[in-house]
Amino acid sequence: VHPFFAVMIPNFMVKQTWKEINDWTIATRHSAYYPTPLLQSITGAGKFKIVSGQFEFPNLIGVNNEMLATKVIGSGLFTAKAGLLLGLGGSDLNPLSTIDVPLVYPRLSVYYNGWGLRFGADYATSLTGRWSGFIDGDLFLYPGSSYGLFYESKILLIWTKNHRFRLMLGYKITYGEYPYGAHWQIIPPKLPTFSNGWPLIDIQISW
Repeated sequence: VHPFFAVMIPNFMVKQTWKEINDWTIATRHSAYYPTPLLQSITGAGKFKIVSGQFEFPNLIGVNNEMLATKVIGSGLFTAKAGLLLGLGGSDLNPLSTIDVPLVYPRLSVYYNGWGLRFGADYATSLTGRWSGFIDGDLFLYPGSSYGLFYESKILLIWTKNHRFRLMLGYKITYGEYPYGAHWQIIPPKLPTFSNGWPLIDIQISW
């Protein structure tokens, strides 16, 4: 979860490295999320409200369990992953309360469907000097759902000053089956305040 949303989506994650198998490092990652505070904050009438007040969001908990396999390939690290997604507390959700936008809909679908699967891979490599590159792809599947297939891929150029500061530039491509139909989108889209072609910009600061 991005630090901006950390307060509104309480969460935690643990990762355990297990063993090496034929140059592959095997690990598991487990995380849990509580999105209810954020969902309730955007429900109702008024500014920044995007869900009708006729809907209510109960206490929802998302649990993600993933297996990771990482290997050095060339000058970078390749990681493949497979995971089971569980959405707890969503049995009474109104199916009309979905937020039908890329990135959000695939992650909330687990609460409407009860469970899902996630498969993906990524590759990170040094380029030159302080610059590095990153590319990934993730597939979300929700068996039994009428809208159960989503794909996301991003490519990033990363400039790292030190372990506390880095700047990332790039784009994300999404595909999904939504209630209004199948949809492709490049993120960020054209914005009124930006010229055509401006990338996604993310600044990470830690201490």
